[in-house]
Amino acid sequence: MSEQKMMLAGRISKFSELLQRENQNRKDLSLSTTPGDKDLSLSTLTALEKALLAGETHYTVRPGIPELRRRIAVAIQARGGMIPDAKDPADNVLITTSESEALFVILLGLGLESGEILTQTPSSCRHQALLGLRGLRLETEWGSAARAIYRPIHLSETDHARLLRCALESDLPDILDLSADWSSELPRCDLRRTLIIGNLNGIKGLSLFRVGYLMAPRALIARCRPWKQAFSICTAAPSQRVAVLRLTEEGS
Repeated sequence: MSEQKMMLAGRISKFSELLQRENQNRKDLSLSTTPGDKDLSLSTLTALEKALLAGETHYTVRPGIPELRRRIAVAIQARGGMIPDAKDPADNVLITTSESEALFVILLGLGLESGEILTQTPSSCRHQALLGLRGLRLETEWGSAARAIYRPIHLSETDHARLLRCALESDLPDILDLSADWSSELPRCDLRRTLIIGNLNGIKGLSLFRVGYLMAPRALIARCRPWKQAFSICTAAPSQRVAVLRLTEEGS
């Protein structure tokens, strides 16, 4: 083993040792940033350490690890969401660092700017500043300046239906924001125009690793992918590997 690899192995082992202190009181060593969250299991930490020592410290394929993309696509479909239209479900998903980055690449990829985004309650949207950078403002009623629909997951079934109907009738992109929700049954999606964004913070142990995603029809993913790759190349390899491990444990 080379000297450089020995140094890396020592650092990874130390990192793993710190994370395994389940009963410690020092908050700076806890992976949890979400109330009620728990640290990663010993089996996950061991598998992560093995992956890092095997070299998973470099760039992954730019859209994200195929296994992770595939698991997210299958999990969303199982919740009643979008049915992948690609031969490999992984090709319907991009891995990002957050749902905010996923939204940003949608705005750039679809050329959404200077107009209105139709939603139910503008004040409940966490992305108003991001939308403002593109000259977009949130409105509750359809207008000629409408550029897209924005549906946060917490809306009622009636509100989801109204907004999706507007997307269909006006031929607009339909952005469904799941945020950290990883358990609710999903509202109806349109197989040609719905783009689903979210993050994996709702899965125990993942809130520190910053993994988001975008799932959309293959034609729309193709328009968003170059912008995502131009800004962040890929989400950190260890973060993606932890996400795969936790989704495996969760049975997703």
